[in-house]
Amino acid sequence: MNQEDIDICRNIATTVFEKVENLLEGQVGNPKAGEFVKIGADGTPTSYIDIIAEDEVIKLLKDADFESYLISEEIGELKLGKGKQEAISLSEELLNNVPKTKKEREEQDKPRFIFLIDPLDGTSNAIKNIPAYGMSIAVANVPEGREATLNDVQLGFVKNYANGNFYEAIKGNGAKRNGEPMTPSSETDLTKISLGGFTKSKTLSVSKLVDTARRMRVLGSVVLELAYVASGKYDAFLDLRGSRIIDIAASKLIVEEAGAIVTDKYGEKLDSRLSIYEKAVVVSAGNPDLHNQIIKIINNDELDKIQSVAIVSRVDEYKSVLFSLKIFETLIQKNMETVIESSLAEKLEEIKEDPELHKIIARTIILSITCLLLLVGCDKKEKHEIEILVPAGSSEAFVYSDEEIRPTGNKIKIWAGAGLSDTEVILKPVNENVETGYVAEYLTHGMPIEFDTNNVKDQWFKIGLSVQNDSARGPIAVSVEVESVEVRITEGKEKWNCSVTCAEDSADNAYVTTYSNERVVSSTGVLSLQNQNDFDIVVHLLTNGQQERIAEIPAGGVSILYELIEGAEYTVGTHADVPEGTEIFLMVYEGKNAEVY
Repeated sequence: MNQEDIDICRNIATTVFEKVENLLEGQVGNPKAGEFVKIGADGTPTSYIDIIAEDEVIKLLKDADFESYLISEEIGELKLGKGKQEAISLSEELLNNVPKTKKEREEQDKPRFIFLIDPLDGTSNAIKNIPAYGMSIAVANVPEGREATLNDVQLGFVKNYANGNFYEAIKGNGAKRNGEPMTPSSETDLTKISLGGFTKSKTLSVSKLVDTARRMRVLGSVVLELAYVASGKYDAFLDLRGSRIIDIAASKLIVEEAGAIVTDKYGEKLDSRLSIYEKAVVVSAGNPDLHNQIIKIINNDELDKIQSVAIVSRVDEYKSVLFSLKIFETLIQKNMETVIESSLAEKLEEIKEDPELHKIIARTIILSITCLLLLVGCDKKEKHEIEILVPAGSSEAFVYSDEEIRPTGNKIKIWAGAGLSDTEVILKPVNENVETGYVAEYLTHGMPIEFDTNNVKDQWFKIGLSVQNDSARGPIAVSVEVESVEVRITEGKEKWNCSVTCAEDSADNAYVTTYSNERVVSSTGVLSLQNQNDFDIVVHLLTNGQQERIAEIPAGGVSILYELIEGAEYTVGTHADVPEGTEIFLMVYEGKNAEVY
Protein backbone atom coordinates (compact mmCIF):
# COMPACT_ATOMS: atom_id res chain seq x y z
CA MET A 1 0.00 0.00 0.00
CA ASN A 2 1.50 3.34 -1.04
CA GLN A 3 1.74 6.43 1.15
CA GLU A 4 -1.20 8.14 -0.57
CA ASP A 5 -3.51 5.20 0.22
CA ILE A 6 -2.20 5.04 3.79
CA ASP A 7 -2.94 8.76 4.31
CA ILE A 8 -6.46 8.39 2.83
CA CYS A 9 -7.33 5.44 5.07
CA ARG A 10 -5.82 6.99 8.19
CA ASN A 11 -7.82 10.17 7.59
CA ILE A 12 -11.02 8.12 7.16
CA ALA A 13 -10.30 6.21 10.38
CA THR A 14 -9.58 9.28 12.50
CA THR A 15 -12.62 11.10 11.09
CA VAL A 16 -14.86 8.11 11.86
CA PHE A 17 -13.46 7.77 15.38
CA GLU A 18 -14.07 11.44 16.10
CA LYS A 19 -17.63 11.51 14.76
CA VAL A 20 -18.64 8.27 16.46
CA GLU A 21 -17.13 9.46 19.74
CA ASN A 22 -19.25 12.64 19.58
CA LEU A 23 -22.38 10.62 18.81
CA LEU A 24 -21.74 8.28 21.75
CA GLU A 25 -21.56 11.07 24.32
CA GLY A 26 -25.29 10.98 25.01
CA GLN A 27 -25.58 7.20 24.76
CA VAL A 28 -22.91 5.77 27.06
CA GLY A 29 -24.52 4.70 30.33
CA ASN A 30 -27.99 5.11 28.84
CA PRO A 31 -30.07 1.90 29.17
CA LYS A 32 -32.22 2.88 26.18
CA ALA A 33 -29.12 2.76 23.98
CA GLY A 34 -28.96 -0.95 24.69
CA GLU A 35 -32.48 -1.70 23.50
CA PHE A 36 -32.65 -4.57 21.01
CA VAL A 37 -33.24 -3.42 17.43
CA LYS A 38 -32.56 -6.46 15.25
CA ILE A 39 -30.32 -9.47 14.67
CA GLY A 40 -27.16 -8.24 12.96
CA ALA A 41 -25.67 -9.72 9.80
CA ASP A 42 -23.22 -11.72 11.92
CA GLY A 43 -26.13 -13.40 13.77
CA THR A 44 -25.73 -11.48 17.05
CA PRO A 45 -28.22 -9.02 18.58
CA THR A 46 -27.90 -5.38 17.47
CA SER A 47 -28.56 -2.50 19.87
CA TYR A 48 -29.43 1.09 19.07
CA ILE A 49 -25.95 2.20 20.13
CA ASP A 50 -24.36 -0.21 17.59
CA ILE A 51 -26.42 1.23 14.74
CA ILE A 52 -25.47 4.81 15.65
CA ALA A 53 -21.80 3.95 15.25
CA GLU A 54 -22.19 1.89 12.07
CA ASP A 55 -24.39 4.43 10.28
CA GLU A 56 -21.64 7.04 10.57
CA VAL A 57 -19.12 4.70 8.93
CA ILE A 58 -21.49 3.85 6.07
CA LYS A 59 -22.27 7.50 5.42
CA LEU A 60 -18.59 8.47 5.20
CA LEU A 61 -17.61 5.61 2.86
CA LYS A 62 -20.72 6.01 0.70
CA ASP A 63 -19.90 9.67 0.10
CA ALA A 64 -16.23 8.98 -0.78
CA ASP A 65 -15.09 9.67 -4.36
CA PHE A 66 -13.93 6.06 -4.73
CA GLU A 67 -15.55 2.66 -4.14
CA SER A 68 -14.65 0.32 -1.28
CA TYR A 69 -15.84 -2.94 0.18
CA LEU A 70 -17.10 -2.89 3.76
CA ILE A 71 -17.52 -5.75 6.22
CA SER A 72 -19.30 -4.56 9.34
CA GLU A 73 -20.91 -6.30 12.29
CA GLU A 74 -24.49 -5.14 11.89
CA ILE A 75 -25.06 -4.57 8.17
CA GLY A 76 -22.83 -7.30 6.72
CA GLU A 77 -20.94 -6.95 3.44
CA LEU A 78 -21.35 -3.93 1.16
CA LYS A 79 -19.83 -2.27 -1.88
CA LEU A 80 -20.15 1.47 -1.52
CA GLY A 81 -18.76 4.81 -2.65
CA LYS A 82 -19.50 7.57 -5.19
CA GLY A 83 -22.93 7.98 -3.57
CA LYS A 84 -23.90 4.32 -4.08
CA GLN A 85 -24.43 1.41 -1.70
CA GLU A 86 -24.97 -2.25 -2.63
CA ALA A 87 -25.24 -5.42 -0.54
CA ILE A 88 -22.83 -8.08 -1.80
CA SER A 89 -21.03 -11.30 -0.98
CA LEU A 90 -17.38 -10.28 -0.82
CA SER A 91 -16.03 -13.71 -1.73
CA GLU A 92 -18.26 -13.96 -4.81
CA GLU A 93 -17.29 -10.42 -5.87
CA LEU A 94 -13.58 -11.15 -5.67
CA LEU A 95 -13.78 -14.54 -7.36
CA ASN A 96 -16.16 -13.59 -10.18
CA ASN A 97 -15.19 -10.03 -11.15
CA VAL A 98 -11.84 -10.89 -12.71
CA PRO A 99 -10.91 -9.02 -15.93
CA LYS A 100 -10.02 -11.41 -18.77
CA THR A 101 -7.84 -9.02 -20.79
CA LYS A 102 -5.35 -6.24 -20.14
CA LYS A 103 -7.82 -3.75 -21.63
CA GLU A 104 -10.60 -4.89 -19.28
CA ARG A 105 -8.20 -4.58 -16.35
CA GLU A 106 -7.29 -1.01 -17.32
CA GLU A 107 -10.93 -0.01 -17.82
CA GLN A 108 -12.31 -1.71 -14.72
CA ASP A 109 -13.01 0.71 -11.89
CA LYS A 110 -12.66 -1.78 -9.08
CA PRO A 111 -13.05 -0.92 -5.38
CA ARG A 112 -9.90 0.51 -3.84
CA PHE A 113 -9.94 -0.93 -0.29
CA ILE A 114 -11.60 -3.51 1.94
CA PHE A 115 -12.65 -1.99 5.29
CA LEU A 116 -13.38 -4.31 8.22
CA ILE A 117 -15.14 -2.48 11.02
CA ASP A 118 -16.45 -3.35 14.44
CA PRO A 119 -18.44 -0.15 15.11
CA LEU A 120 -18.50 -0.69 18.86
CA ASP A 121 -16.67 -3.53 20.57
CA GLY A 122 -17.74 -3.88 24.19
CA THR A 123 -21.31 -2.70 23.61
CA SER A 124 -22.54 -4.04 26.96
CA ASN A 125 -19.76 -2.16 28.74
CA ALA A 126 -20.69 1.10 27.00
CA ILE A 127 -24.38 0.71 27.89
CA LYS A 128 -23.46 0.20 31.56
CA ASN A 129 -20.71 2.85 31.44
CA ILE A 130 -17.97 0.32 32.21
CA PRO A 131 -14.78 1.88 30.76
CA ALA A 132 -13.81 -0.88 28.32
CA TYR A 133 -15.26 -0.22 24.87
CA GLY A 134 -13.85 0.97 21.58
CA MET A 135 -13.88 0.81 17.81
CA SER A 136 -11.78 -1.15 15.35
CA ILE A 137 -11.00 -0.40 11.69
CA ALA A 138 -8.81 -2.62 9.50
CA VAL A 139 -7.97 -1.95 5.87
CA ALA A 140 -6.98 -4.68 3.41
CA ASN A 141 -5.81 -4.72 -0.18
CA VAL A 142 -8.32 -5.92 -2.80
CA PRO A 143 -6.93 -9.17 -4.28
CA GLU A 144 -7.71 -10.32 -7.80
CA GLY A 145 -9.15 -13.73 -8.57
CA ARG A 146 -9.06 -15.06 -5.01
CA GLU A 147 -10.69 -14.55 -1.63
CA ALA A 148 -9.25 -11.92 0.69
CA THR A 149 -7.65 -13.16 3.92
CA LEU A 150 -6.19 -11.72 7.10
CA ASN A 151 -2.82 -11.70 5.36
CA ASP A 152 -4.16 -8.97 3.04
CA VAL A 153 -4.75 -6.55 5.94
CA GLN A 154 -2.31 -3.64 5.61
CA LEU A 155 -3.57 -1.13 8.20
CA GLY A 156 -5.07 -1.45 11.66
CA PHE A 157 -6.64 1.29 13.80
CA VAL A 158 -8.20 0.93 17.26
CA LYS A 159 -9.69 3.69 19.42
CA ASN A 160 -10.33 3.15 23.14
CA TYR A 161 -13.24 5.53 23.75
CA ALA A 162 -13.05 5.10 27.51
CA ASN A 163 -9.57 6.66 27.89
CA GLY A 164 -8.83 8.12 24.44
CA ASN A 165 -5.89 5.85 23.54
CA PHE A 166 -5.34 5.44 19.78
CA TYR A 167 -3.53 2.35 18.45
CA GLU A 168 -2.38 2.01 14.86
CA ALA A 169 -0.22 -0.28 12.73
CA ILE A 170 1.11 -0.27 9.17
CA LYS A 171 2.17 -3.67 7.84
CA GLY A 172 5.96 -3.80 7.82
CA ASN A 173 6.35 -0.47 9.64
CA GLY A 174 5.54 -1.25 13.26
CA ALA A 175 2.75 -0.29 15.65
CA LYS A 176 2.18 2.76 17.87
CA ARG A 177 -0.03 3.93 20.70
CA ASN A 178 -0.74 7.66 20.63
CA GLY A 179 2.18 8.07 18.21
CA GLU A 180 4.73 6.21 20.35
CA PRO A 181 6.18 2.72 19.69
CA MET A 182 4.98 -0.09 21.98
CA THR A 183 6.92 -2.82 23.76
CA PRO A 184 5.14 -6.12 24.48
CA SER A 185 5.74 -8.06 27.69
CA SER A 186 8.88 -10.16 28.05
CA GLU A 187 7.48 -12.15 31.00
CA THR A 188 7.86 -15.92 30.59
CA ASP A 189 6.97 -17.16 34.09
CA LEU A 190 3.38 -18.42 33.97
CA THR A 191 2.94 -17.77 37.71
CA LYS A 192 3.56 -14.05 37.16
CA ILE A 193 1.48 -13.34 34.04
CA SER A 194 -1.68 -11.27 33.59
CA LEU A 195 -3.91 -13.34 31.32
CA GLY A 196 -6.92 -11.89 29.54
CA GLY A 197 -9.68 -13.31 27.43
CA PHE A 198 -12.49 -15.79 27.12
CA THR A 199 -11.53 -19.29 28.20
CA LYS A 200 -14.95 -20.93 28.49
CA SER A 201 -13.92 -24.54 28.08
CA LYS A 202 -14.42 -27.78 29.98
CA THR A 203 -10.86 -28.99 29.42
CA LEU A 204 -8.58 -29.48 32.39
CA SER A 205 -5.70 -27.95 30.47
CA VAL A 206 -7.39 -24.55 30.27
CA SER A 207 -8.27 -24.71 33.96
CA LYS A 208 -4.61 -25.42 34.67
CA LEU A 209 -3.56 -22.32 32.73
CA VAL A 210 -6.07 -20.05 34.50
CA ASP A 211 -5.12 -21.44 37.92
CA THR A 212 -1.40 -20.97 37.23
CA ALA A 213 -1.62 -17.36 36.00
CA ARG A 214 -1.18 -14.61 38.59
CA ARG A 215 -4.19 -12.66 37.30
CA MET A 216 -7.10 -13.47 35.01
CA ARG A 217 -9.03 -10.60 33.42
CA VAL A 218 -12.19 -10.65 31.29
CA LEU A 219 -12.96 -7.14 30.03
CA GLY A 220 -15.46 -8.04 27.32
CA SER A 221 -13.61 -6.40 24.41
CA VAL A 222 -11.43 -8.58 22.19
CA VAL A 223 -10.34 -5.50 20.23
CA LEU A 224 -8.91 -3.71 23.28
CA GLU A 225 -7.54 -6.77 25.01
CA LEU A 226 -5.43 -7.74 22.00
CA ALA A 227 -4.16 -4.16 21.88
CA TYR A 228 -3.17 -4.60 25.55
CA VAL A 229 -0.93 -7.51 24.54
CA ALA A 230 0.75 -5.25 21.96
CA SER A 231 1.37 -2.55 24.57
CA GLY A 232 2.51 -4.89 27.36
CA LYS A 233 -0.50 -4.30 29.65
CA TYR A 234 -1.42 -7.98 29.17
CA ASP A 235 1.17 -10.73 29.06
CA ALA A 236 -1.21 -12.97 27.11
CA PHE A 237 -4.75 -13.16 25.76
CA LEU A 238 -6.83 -16.01 24.37
CA ASP A 239 -10.35 -16.46 23.06
CA LEU A 240 -11.16 -20.15 22.89
CA ARG A 241 -14.79 -19.50 21.88
CA GLY A 242 -13.68 -18.12 18.52
CA SER A 243 -13.43 -14.40 17.75
CA ARG A 244 -15.11 -12.88 14.73
CA ILE A 245 -12.65 -11.82 12.04
CA ILE A 246 -13.95 -8.24 12.14
CA ASP A 247 -13.06 -8.15 15.85
CA ILE A 248 -9.47 -9.24 15.39
CA ALA A 249 -8.44 -7.95 11.93
CA ALA A 250 -7.01 -4.62 13.13
CA SER A 251 -5.75 -5.76 16.53
CA LYS A 252 -4.01 -8.81 15.05
CA LEU A 253 -1.89 -6.56 12.84
CA ILE A 254 -1.20 -4.22 15.77
CA VAL A 255 -0.04 -7.17 17.91
CA GLU A 256 2.24 -8.54 15.17
CA GLU A 257 3.72 -5.17 14.25
CA ALA A 258 4.45 -4.46 17.92
CA GLY A 259 6.52 -7.66 18.01
CA ALA A 260 4.13 -9.91 19.94
CA ILE A 261 2.64 -13.23 18.81
CA VAL A 262 -0.90 -14.15 17.74
CA THR A 263 -1.92 -17.55 16.31
CA ASP A 264 -4.67 -20.14 16.37
CA LYS A 265 -5.03 -22.77 19.11
CA TYR A 266 -2.28 -24.92 17.63
CA GLY A 267 0.25 -22.16 17.12
CA GLU A 268 -0.46 -21.85 13.39
CA LYS A 269 -0.67 -18.56 11.52
CA LEU A 270 -4.08 -16.87 11.41
CA ASP A 271 -5.04 -16.38 7.78
CA SER A 272 -8.83 -16.79 7.75
CA ARG A 273 -10.82 -15.38 4.86
CA LEU A 274 -12.35 -11.96 5.31
CA SER A 275 -16.06 -12.56 5.83
CA ILE A 276 -18.83 -11.48 8.18
CA TYR A 277 -19.31 -15.15 9.12
CA GLU A 278 -15.69 -16.16 9.79
CA LYS A 279 -14.39 -16.82 13.29
CA ALA A 280 -11.05 -17.96 14.65
CA VAL A 281 -9.73 -19.19 17.99
CA VAL A 282 -7.06 -16.72 19.10
CA VAL A 283 -3.98 -17.23 21.28
CA SER A 284 -1.72 -14.21 21.78
CA ALA A 285 1.33 -13.56 23.96
CA GLY A 286 3.99 -10.91 24.36
CA ASN A 287 6.88 -13.20 23.40
CA PRO A 288 7.51 -16.58 21.69
CA ASP A 289 8.60 -18.39 24.87
CA LEU A 290 5.39 -17.59 26.77
CA HIS A 291 3.28 -18.28 23.69
CA ASN A 292 4.82 -21.75 23.25
CA GLN A 293 4.13 -22.60 26.90
CA ILE A 294 0.47 -21.62 26.56
CA ILE A 295 0.04 -23.55 23.30
CA LYS A 296 1.45 -26.69 24.96
CA ILE A 297 -0.82 -26.34 27.99
CA ILE A 298 -4.09 -25.81 26.12
CA ASN A 299 -3.24 -28.74 23.85
CA ASN A 300 -2.44 -30.97 26.85
CA ASP A 301 1.31 -31.13 26.16
CA GLU A 302 0.59 -33.79 23.54
CA LEU A 303 3.99 -33.64 21.89
CA ASP A 304 5.94 -33.62 25.17
CA LYS A 305 4.67 -37.12 25.97
CA ILE A 306 6.59 -38.49 22.97
CA GLN A 307 10.33 -38.82 23.61
CA SER A 308 11.48 -40.25 20.30
CA VAL A 309 10.05 -41.64 17.07
CA ALA A 310 11.22 -44.45 14.78
CA ILE A 311 9.96 -44.49 11.18
CA VAL A 312 9.50 -47.82 9.40
CA SER A 313 7.97 -48.13 5.94
CA ARG A 314 7.55 -50.53 3.05
CA VAL A 315 10.10 -49.64 0.37
CA ASP A 316 8.43 -51.09 -2.75
CA GLU A 317 6.00 -48.18 -3.16
CA TYR A 318 7.08 -44.63 -3.87
CA LYS A 319 4.10 -43.08 -2.10
CA SER A 320 4.94 -44.87 1.17
CA VAL A 321 8.60 -43.86 0.98
CA LEU A 322 7.86 -40.20 0.17
CA PHE A 323 5.18 -40.03 2.85
CA SER A 324 7.71 -41.32 5.38
CA LEU A 325 10.09 -38.57 4.30
CA LYS A 326 7.38 -35.96 4.93
CA ILE A 327 6.75 -37.34 8.42
CA PHE A 328 10.49 -37.26 9.12
CA GLU A 329 10.72 -33.63 7.95
CA THR A 330 7.79 -32.57 10.17
CA LEU A 331 9.17 -34.26 13.28
CA ILE A 332 12.63 -32.78 12.78
CA GLN A 333 11.10 -29.30 12.47
CA LYS A 334 9.50 -29.90 15.87
CA ASN A 335 12.91 -30.87 17.34
CA MET A 336 11.75 -34.45 17.89
CA GLU A 337 14.38 -37.21 18.11
CA THR A 338 13.69 -39.29 15.00
CA VAL A 339 15.27 -42.49 13.64
CA ILE A 340 14.73 -43.98 10.16
CA GLU A 341 14.93 -47.75 9.61
CA SER A 342 18.05 -48.65 7.56
CA SER A 343 16.34 -50.07 4.44
CA LEU A 344 14.09 -47.00 4.27
CA ALA A 345 17.11 -44.72 4.58
CA GLU A 346 18.84 -46.59 1.71
CA LYS A 347 15.73 -46.25 -0.47
CA LEU A 348 15.56 -42.52 0.20
CA GLU A 349 19.19 -42.13 -0.85
CA GLU A 350 18.45 -44.10 -4.01
CA ILE A 351 15.48 -41.93 -4.92
CA LYS A 352 17.45 -38.78 -4.16
CA GLU A 353 19.97 -39.66 -6.89
CA ASP A 354 17.34 -40.69 -9.45
CA PRO A 355 17.30 -38.23 -12.43
CA GLU A 356 13.55 -38.91 -12.82
CA LEU A 357 12.80 -37.77 -9.26
CA HIS A 358 10.40 -35.01 -10.33
CA LYS A 359 8.33 -37.53 -12.35
CA ILE A 360 8.26 -39.97 -9.43
CA ILE A 361 6.93 -37.22 -7.14
CA ALA A 362 4.32 -36.11 -9.69
CA ARG A 363 3.02 -39.67 -10.24
CA THR A 364 2.93 -40.28 -6.49
CA ILE A 365 0.96 -37.10 -5.79
CA ILE A 366 -1.63 -37.93 -8.47
CA LEU A 367 -2.00 -41.50 -7.17
CA SER A 368 -2.28 -40.32 -3.56
CA ILE A 369 -4.94 -37.73 -4.39
CA THR A 370 -6.94 -40.33 -6.34
CA CYS A 371 -6.79 -42.76 -3.43
CA LEU A 372 -7.76 -40.03 -0.99
CA LEU A 373 -10.79 -39.04 -3.05
CA LEU A 374 -11.89 -42.67 -3.23
CA LEU A 375 -11.53 -43.06 0.53
CA VAL A 376 -13.40 -39.84 1.25
CA GLY A 377 -16.18 -40.86 -1.10
CA CYS A 378 -16.56 -44.26 0.54
CA ASP A 379 -16.55 -42.94 4.10
CA LYS A 380 -18.59 -39.78 3.59
CA LYS A 381 -20.85 -38.86 6.49
CA GLU A 382 -23.94 -36.94 5.50
CA LYS A 383 -24.66 -33.67 7.27
CA HIS A 384 -28.26 -32.61 7.80
CA GLU A 385 -29.17 -28.95 8.20
CA ILE A 386 -31.79 -28.42 10.90
CA GLU A 387 -33.48 -25.02 10.93
CA ILE A 388 -35.05 -23.74 14.14
CA LEU A 389 -37.48 -20.84 14.17
CA VAL A 390 -37.29 -18.60 17.25
CA PRO A 391 -40.71 -16.93 17.74
CA ALA A 392 -40.99 -13.17 18.23
CA GLY A 393 -40.79 -12.25 21.90
CA SER A 394 -39.38 -15.65 22.90
CA SER A 395 -37.44 -15.57 26.16
CA GLU A 396 -37.40 -19.33 26.84
CA ALA A 397 -34.11 -20.84 27.97
CA PHE A 398 -34.15 -23.19 24.97
CA VAL A 399 -36.12 -23.35 21.72
CA TYR A 400 -36.40 -26.80 20.10
CA SER A 401 -36.33 -28.13 16.55
CA ASP A 402 -39.46 -29.41 14.84
CA GLU A 403 -37.44 -32.22 13.26
CA GLU A 404 -36.34 -35.15 15.40
CA ILE A 405 -33.02 -36.96 15.06
CA ARG A 406 -31.82 -40.46 15.93
CA PRO A 407 -28.14 -41.49 16.09
CA THR A 408 -26.74 -43.82 13.43
CA GLY A 409 -23.36 -44.23 15.12
CA ASN A 410 -21.64 -43.84 18.47
CA LYS A 411 -21.69 -40.01 18.46
CA ILE A 412 -23.82 -37.15 17.23
CA LYS A 413 -21.74 -34.23 15.98
CA ILE A 414 -23.27 -30.73 15.73
CA TRP A 415 -21.93 -27.62 13.97
CA ALA A 416 -23.21 -24.04 14.27
CA GLY A 417 -25.06 -23.00 11.11
CA ALA A 418 -26.49 -19.89 9.47
CA GLY A 419 -27.72 -17.08 11.69
CA LEU A 420 -26.43 -18.69 14.88
CA SER A 421 -24.01 -16.93 17.20
CA ASP A 422 -22.16 -18.58 20.09
CA THR A 423 -24.71 -20.36 22.29
CA GLU A 424 -25.53 -23.54 24.20
CA VAL A 425 -27.08 -26.65 22.65
CA ILE A 426 -28.83 -29.60 24.27
CA LEU A 427 -30.40 -32.86 23.08
CA LYS A 428 -33.88 -33.46 24.52
CA PRO A 429 -35.26 -37.03 24.34
CA VAL A 430 -38.69 -37.34 22.71
CA ASN A 431 -39.42 -40.05 25.26
CA GLU A 432 -39.43 -38.08 28.52
CA ASN A 433 -38.74 -41.22 30.57
CA VAL A 434 -35.29 -41.71 29.01
CA GLU A 435 -32.32 -40.66 31.15
CA THR A 436 -29.36 -39.46 29.07
CA GLY A 437 -27.19 -37.49 31.49
CA TYR A 438 -26.76 -34.86 28.77
CA VAL A 439 -26.03 -31.28 29.80
CA ALA A 440 -25.99 -28.16 27.63
CA GLU A 441 -22.76 -27.82 25.63
CA TYR A 442 -21.22 -24.57 24.39
CA LEU A 443 -21.30 -24.29 20.58
CA THR A 444 -19.30 -21.85 18.45
CA HIS A 445 -18.65 -21.60 14.70
CA GLY A 446 -15.89 -23.86 13.40
CA MET A 447 -15.79 -25.91 16.61
CA PRO A 448 -18.35 -28.77 16.51
CA ILE A 449 -19.48 -30.53 19.67
CA GLU A 450 -20.18 -34.23 20.17
CA PHE A 451 -22.76 -36.16 22.19
CA ASP A 452 -21.91 -39.77 23.04
CA THR A 453 -24.83 -42.00 22.01
CA ASN A 454 -23.64 -45.51 22.94
CA ASN A 455 -26.50 -45.98 25.42
CA VAL A 456 -29.29 -44.20 23.49
CA LYS A 457 -28.93 -45.45 19.92
CA ASP A 458 -32.63 -46.21 19.47
CA GLN A 459 -33.88 -42.91 20.90
CA TRP A 460 -35.21 -39.87 19.05
CA PHE A 461 -34.18 -36.37 20.12
CA LYS A 462 -35.08 -32.75 19.51
CA ILE A 463 -32.25 -30.21 19.29
CA GLY A 464 -32.51 -27.30 21.72
CA LEU A 465 -30.69 -23.98 21.29
CA SER A 466 -30.38 -21.23 23.87
CA VAL A 467 -31.53 -18.40 21.60
CA GLN A 468 -33.89 -15.57 22.53
CA ASN A 469 -35.75 -13.16 20.27
CA ASP A 470 -36.64 -9.86 21.93
CA SER A 471 -38.05 -8.45 18.70
CA ALA A 472 -41.78 -8.06 18.22
CA ARG A 473 -41.36 -7.91 14.44
CA GLY A 474 -41.39 -11.61 13.77
CA PRO A 475 -39.51 -14.89 14.14
CA ILE A 476 -35.82 -15.35 13.39
CA ALA A 477 -34.37 -18.48 11.79
CA VAL A 478 -31.15 -20.12 12.96
CA SER A 479 -29.70 -23.47 12.00
CA VAL A 480 -27.27 -26.21 12.96
CA GLU A 481 -25.67 -28.97 10.92
CA VAL A 482 -25.85 -32.48 12.35
CA GLU A 483 -23.81 -35.57 11.43
CA SER A 484 -24.36 -39.30 12.02
CA VAL A 485 -28.14 -39.10 12.41
CA GLU A 486 -31.36 -39.87 10.60
CA VAL A 487 -34.05 -37.20 10.55
CA ARG A 488 -37.80 -37.50 10.83
CA ILE A 489 -40.85 -35.28 11.08
CA THR A 490 -43.84 -36.45 13.12
CA GLU A 491 -47.55 -36.91 12.48
CA GLY A 492 -49.17 -34.15 10.42
CA LYS A 493 -52.51 -33.06 8.97
CA GLU A 494 -52.16 -33.89 5.29
CA LYS A 495 -49.58 -35.31 2.90
CA TRP A 496 -48.96 -35.54 -0.81
CA ASN A 497 -46.84 -38.06 -2.72
CA CYS A 498 -45.05 -35.89 -5.26
CA SER A 499 -42.72 -38.58 -6.60
CA VAL A 500 -41.76 -38.40 -10.29
CA THR A 501 -39.77 -40.23 -12.96
CA CYS A 502 -36.96 -38.06 -14.27
CA ALA A 503 -38.02 -37.14 -17.84
CA GLU A 504 -34.55 -36.25 -19.14
CA ASP A 505 -30.97 -37.18 -18.38
CA SER A 506 -29.81 -34.73 -15.71
CA ALA A 507 -26.27 -36.05 -15.61
CA ASP A 508 -25.25 -33.44 -18.18
CA ASN A 509 -27.72 -30.79 -17.05
CA ALA A 510 -28.57 -30.81 -13.35
CA TYR A 511 -31.26 -28.18 -13.92
CA VAL A 512 -33.73 -30.40 -15.81
CA THR A 513 -36.84 -30.18 -13.61
CA THR A 514 -39.64 -32.76 -13.69
CA TYR A 515 -43.02 -31.74 -12.27
CA SER A 516 -45.41 -33.88 -10.27
CA ASN A 517 -49.10 -34.18 -11.14
CA GLU A 518 -49.88 -33.54 -7.48
CA ARG A 519 -50.88 -30.04 -6.33
CA VAL A 520 -50.27 -29.07 -2.73
CA VAL A 521 -52.07 -26.45 -0.65
CA SER A 522 -50.97 -25.14 2.73
CA SER A 523 -53.59 -23.71 5.06
CA THR A 524 -50.92 -22.73 7.59
CA GLY A 525 -48.26 -21.22 5.30
CA VAL A 526 -45.88 -24.04 6.25
CA LEU A 527 -44.94 -27.17 4.29
CA SER A 528 -42.51 -29.95 5.21
CA LEU A 529 -40.60 -31.70 2.43
CA GLN A 530 -38.90 -35.07 2.85
CA ASN A 531 -36.30 -36.38 0.39
CA GLN A 532 -36.78 -40.17 0.34
CA ASN A 533 -33.79 -40.85 -1.92
CA ASP A 534 -30.16 -41.74 -1.39
CA PHE A 535 -29.08 -38.68 -3.44
CA ASP A 536 -29.51 -34.92 -3.03
CA ILE A 537 -32.43 -33.18 -4.73
CA VAL A 538 -33.67 -29.65 -5.35
CA VAL A 539 -37.39 -28.91 -5.02
CA HIS A 540 -39.23 -26.07 -6.77
CA LEU A 541 -42.63 -24.83 -5.52
CA LEU A 542 -44.51 -22.74 -8.07
CA THR A 543 -47.80 -20.88 -7.80
CA ASN A 544 -49.64 -18.93 -10.51
CA GLY A 545 -46.99 -20.04 -12.96
CA GLN A 546 -44.20 -18.24 -11.10
CA GLN A 547 -41.38 -19.81 -9.15
CA GLU A 548 -41.91 -19.02 -5.49
CA ARG A 549 -39.57 -21.13 -3.35
CA ILE A 550 -36.59 -23.46 -3.79
CA ALA A 551 -35.32 -26.00 -1.26
CA GLU A 552 -32.08 -27.99 -1.49
CA ILE A 553 -32.51 -31.25 0.44
CA PRO A 554 -29.71 -33.74 1.09
CA ALA A 555 -30.25 -37.48 0.76
CA GLY A 556 -32.81 -38.64 3.33
CA GLY A 557 -33.13 -35.09 4.64
CA VAL A 558 -36.00 -32.82 5.58
CA SER A 559 -36.66 -29.17 4.73
CA ILE A 560 -39.39 -27.02 6.25
CA LEU A 561 -40.59 -24.01 4.25
CA TYR A 562 -42.19 -21.14 6.15
CA GLU A 563 -44.09 -18.03 5.07
CA LEU A 564 -45.79 -19.62 2.06
CA ILE A 565 -48.98 -18.10 0.70
CA GLU A 566 -51.78 -19.54 2.82
CA GLY A 567 -54.40 -21.31 0.70
CA ALA A 568 -52.37 -21.02 -2.49
CA GLU A 569 -52.04 -24.04 -4.78
CA TYR A 570 -48.44 -25.04 -5.49
CA THR A 571 -47.02 -27.17 -8.30
CA VAL A 572 -44.07 -29.28 -7.13
CA GLY A 573 -41.02 -29.91 -9.32
CA THR A 574 -37.78 -31.72 -8.55
CA HIS A 575 -34.38 -32.11 -10.14
CA ALA A 576 -31.23 -34.05 -9.30
CA ASP A 577 -28.01 -35.11 -10.96
CA VAL A 578 -29.40 -38.49 -12.06
CA PRO A 579 -29.98 -40.35 -15.39
CA GLU A 580 -33.25 -40.33 -17.33
CA GLY A 581 -35.84 -42.72 -15.90
CA THR A 582 -34.63 -42.42 -12.31
CA GLU A 583 -37.44 -42.42 -9.75
CA ILE A 584 -37.31 -39.37 -7.46
CA PHE A 585 -39.33 -39.90 -4.28
CA LEU A 586 -40.63 -36.83 -2.44
CA MET A 587 -43.30 -36.49 0.24
CA VAL A 588 -44.83 -33.11 1.09
CA TYR A 589 -46.63 -32.61 4.40
CA GLU A 590 -48.94 -29.87 5.61
CA GLY A 591 -47.54 -27.94 8.54
CA LYS A 592 -44.22 -28.25 10.30
CA ASN A 593 -45.06 -31.61 11.88
CA ALA A 594 -45.43 -34.44 9.39
CA GLU A 595 -45.67 -38.19 9.18
CA VAL A 596 -42.52 -40.29 9.27
CA TYR A 597 -41.99 -42.10 5.98
